[in-house]
Amino acid sequence: MKVRYSRLRFIFGVCSFILLAISVVTSGFRVLGASDVAHKPQKNPKLSTPLVLLSLSVKQDNARPAAAVPVSPPAGFSTEALPKPLRDAIHARQMRVTNNGEVQVYIEVSAIDSQSLSELRSFGVTVQVIGNSKPDKSHGEVLTKVPTVQGLLPITMINQVSALPFVRYIRLPDYGFKNTGSVDSQGDQILQAAQVHAQFGVDGTGIRVGVISGGIGGIFAAGCTSCGPTTATPSPITTGDLPSATGTRNSTGVLVSARGGITAQSFRADSDLEDTADPDGPAGVNAEGTAMLEIVHDLAPGAQLFFANGGTGLEFEQAVNFLASHTDVVVDDISFFTPPFDGTSAISTNTATALNTDSNSIRGYFTAVGNFAQDHYSGQFVDSGIDGTSITGEAGHLHSFQAVPNVTTDNGSFGSSVFDPLEVPPAGVVQVFLAWNDPNGTSTNDYDLFLVPLRCPNGFAAALLPRPPCTISGLPVGSSTDSQTGSQDPTEVAVFQNSTNSPVAVGIVIQNVNNAAASRTFDVFIAGSLSDGPNPDHNFNTVSGSVPAEGDAGGSPVSVVSAGAIDQTQCSGPGNCSGSVEPYSSQGSTEATPQVASRMKPDVTATDDVSVTGAGGFGMNGTNTTATGGCAIGETPCFFAGTSAAAPHAAAIAALVLQALSGSSLKPATERANLRNFLTSTALPLTGISGTVPNNIEGFGLLDAFSAVKAALPSGSFSASLNPTMVNIAAAGQSATSTITVTGSGGFARSVSLACSVSPLPVNDPPTCFVTPSSVALSATTTSGTATVRIATTAGLRGALPPANPQNKPNYFTASAGLALAGIFLLAVFRPRKRWAAALELVVLVFLGVVLSCCGGHGGSSQINFGTPSGDYTVTVTASGGGTTQSTSVSLTLQ
Repeated sequence: MKVRYSRLRFIFGVCSFILLAISVVTSGFRVLGASDVAHKPQKNPKLSTPLVLLSLSVKQDNARPAAAVPVSPPAGFSTEALPKPLRDAIHARQMRVTNNGEVQVYIEVSAIDSQSLSELRSFGVTVQVIGNSKPDKSHGEVLTKVPTVQGLLPITMINQVSALPFVRYIRLPDYGFKNTGSVDSQGDQILQAAQVHAQFGVDGTGIRVGVISGGIGGIFAAGCTSCGPTTATPSPITTGDLPSATGTRNSTGVLVSARGGITAQSFRADSDLEDTADPDGPAGVNAEGTAMLEIVHDLAPGAQLFFANGGTGLEFEQAVNFLASHTDVVVDDISFFTPPFDGTSAISTNTATALNTDSNSIRGYFTAVGNFAQDHYSGQFVDSGIDGTSITGEAGHLHSFQAVPNVTTDNGSFGSSVFDPLEVPPAGVVQVFLAWNDPNGTSTNDYDLFLVPLRCPNGFAAALLPRPPCTISGLPVGSSTDSQTGSQDPTEVAVFQNSTNSPVAVGIVIQNVNNAAASRTFDVFIAGSLSDGPNPDHNFNTVSGSVPAEGDAGGSPVSVVSAGAIDQTQCSGPGNCSGSVEPYSSQGSTEATPQVASRMKPDVTATDDVSVTGAGGFGMNGTNTTATGGCAIGETPCFFAGTSAAAPHAAAIAALVLQALSGSSLKPATERANLRNFLTSTALPLTGISGTVPNNIEGFGLLDAFSAVKAALPSGSFSASLNPTMVNIAAAGQSATSTITVTGSGGFARSVSLACSVSPLPVNDPPTCFVTPSSVALSATTTSGTATVRIATTAGLRGALPPANPQNKPNYFTASAGLALAGIFLLAVFRPRKRWAAALELVVLVFLGVVLSCCGGHGGSSQINFGTPSGDYTVTVTASGGGTTQSTSVSLTLQ
């Protein structure tokens, strides 16, 4: 049979065309106009961001609705036709829109009276609940900091209602909360950080937060040098509970550094960032720092994270100094028992100094106030008249522990006693720290500390305390007998481990050696295997003054912020918590000494008993009231209790406030003072604590991220305009300029950043734009500033050879096209006698062409400079400052 070469030429021509098309696609050409420019609404000082977007998405009415006409949605309205951010909010039940076209809101007003309510109703608002600072509960009013009306607002009336002079702000309500993503801290909702993200667009971006704790176990893979996320479950980077980062292990497998979304450095002698020498879970690593980082990331997901650890007090100070010079916010959860507990210990003084050093980048320092409210005793030496020789082996009278009304409790009703009873659980360890109010390094008053075994015939109470009567049944099981001769610290430390399978009762004994010591005030802190439940862990307990060193840190002109804890299970919604702080949350005041007066501590309160991933086996398998033990490896979520969990919540909220303050051009000391003031002045008093705030139980109260960020955002506003707004360029290769003017009003005083973009983007050589300078600073005296927007185009290279391939690879676009044309020529000239030979030749050519076009692919637009195409373009300039972004544009015509 004869081969029809004309048909083969036709088929081959089609295939050649396909080859050319493949070459184009694989060479990187883009379809013109394929890129999208997302619509980003401007913020309104009287509307939250979702409501601004809703008002821009729905046509707003310009007149009041008729009185007798019921509210109805606009013609053709559908929530599924709204922009995706609003649809997402509606599907998540963060925004609630009725079938009648009403959105549920909080309308904050200057005052609530019959006239303001009537005015709101005239715009179709359905009033649901009224909130006041002094509510009339008989009429169903509730407590709010600001007079607030909860109601249904017609979506076509948003602009009109927000423009009413007595309306201060309209936002979405605070709804009930639940975990989202992998594991989120409940504090994200309770402390209203989630509302800050949604309504202000503030997430900590641009702020660096450093954490000091035990270790960051459970984050990175093992058995590697440059290590990505762990493949174990849970893996907090993989689940999005921490940002992407890479860890570095040394030749022995010790994690020594991290980079990326987490920057980490150890100041321990062994450089171990996972603190495997002191693990806190079954995985053999310390992961408390991991849990703290997760909390910060939950509340401030845009913040850059840092971590440092240390083993000794001096290493801790190194870690503090490092982070203070590299980050904006630092938080730790470390307590020290070296006196004095008045903020003047070396540990506390170093922290306060680091915070107030202007050359440091730090703007806020946060620490856990401590978990020792039920593990503390304080009292003046009371001579029992009982010599301790037969008990301790040395002469000297023993201290008499006893109750003091409203100060020290006698929980088991022991009466005056020469010992303070406590229970040590099976295999448990207890450490007792004794200090008294002599100056460090110069104490001449010699007191000694002993732990003695007790015989208690009535066993232990349900509160895990020995029942009276008890008697000393043997020689001390732990003791500390340091000398104080004028060059020592006024401290003693005793330790005891219960190696039996049953609980053991022991007593704390303090002795005045040879009765030579002057009467001093004692502070006793107890740590170790204790219950930390709702009851004290020893009999004679003093809640007040239970703040150890670092938790007592102050500073001038700005003080370190110490955070107390409230259980998140006591909170029914954002900012709505009942009861008092955790029973173990340390309470002030700090110690009064000859050098300084006592001060209030804690400063603020935040949530604990919150969910974390349990990476590294860290955490409990339930809340404080439901847990039966620690989390098993692979169990998630786990729960993180203690002021160690509260402190990172405070630090994360500080990051949000600092972002709101960005661009303010404040001096370091002023910015530090403003940060602290915004946090403390907007805190919410706890309803379960009588008296006024601030106080030594809750400080200024429960942190309120929403109110703090709102207070930090600048007053006034700014506008941006371009002149000219239309420019023409005669030919590609030329440029044009326009001037942007930024004008502040209402006292706006921030730096405004400027950036530009061009649309649409042609395939080749798009126009480019630059703004010089890239920001303008506005103040009370400088109310406007200008910058130049330069728009440049590129001339084409006509008749020139294509530029060299930057990778020195063949131009497969040209090769594949040439191959196809050559194949057509060969088929036209040489006519094989056999059809199978022609077909084989065709297959080979097609195969080679496809391979070359698909596997090469470095040609296309990067190979030939075609010049900027003529046409119309839009240059958009964005101005951002003080939490607000505005846009303006100039039209460009290229001839």
